[in-house]
Amino acid sequence: MSMEGNSLNKNVIPDGKTDIIFNLNSNKLGFFKDGKEIYSKDSVIQGLRKKNFRYIANEDIEILGIRLMPFGIYTLFNIPLTELSDEPIELNLVVGKKVKELEEKIFDKPGIDAKIKIVQDWLFSLFIKKEERHGLLIDTIYRIYSTSGKSSINLACKENYNYYKKVQRSFRESIGISPKLYARMVRFESLHNELLSVKKIDWFDIVTKFDFYDQSHLTKEFQFFTNHTPQEFVHRIESFV
Repeated sequence: MSMEGNSLNKNVIPDGKTDIIFNLNSNKLGFFKDGKEIYSKDSVIQGLRKKNFRYIANEDIEILGIRLMPFGIYTLFNIPLTELSDEPIELNLVVGKKVKELEEKIFDKPGIDAKIKIVQDWLFSLFIKKEERHGLLIDTIYRIYSTSGKSSINLACKENYNYYKKVQRSFRESIGISPKLYARMVRFESLHNELLSVKKIDWFDIVTKFDFYDQSHLTKEFQFFTNHTPQEFVHRIESFV
């Protein structure tokens, strides 16, 4: 994304994903959370978001971002998400000094496809062999994601109590949240995408389609993830990503 001046002001919903953001022109990219602003000229990496926050910019800025499934950070860098803050930290603290060289390569390429190819090649070079003991976690993540977060955790765990306990422990040790909260994040992301795509919103249909208990339950999820009621959120939906 390329933005001029203070045109960047996007609310980011907790969606169970993590971000790597390359800052390609070294102007300050800001992050607003819990009433405080954090600015950085560096490329950053961010752990699993548990709260709504905003990207902000006061200068012209050019960024290229990568959004990863929750196990992506571990696969690429062998770092559990429990060791990463949900606040952005400098990417070079995780990746090393090669970040600047990578930024220059991305910036020098004239077209977006060429820039993305540089990033893809870098990501593929980072893949490590997955350990078999993490197969349980990865399988459960994809089970939850494939049902848009609507599948119950017991069903995702094949209604096996021992399997369920292992998944709970694996989530907390590797990702830092419960599988139930992750499923709620995935469901709300799917709901957000649905609201972006429909011309007329039928809230009763939304309650049914996304397996909420009732309208009150739906409203509580909006308040939890966005600090807005459903109607307030819809009026501001373009400011959310």
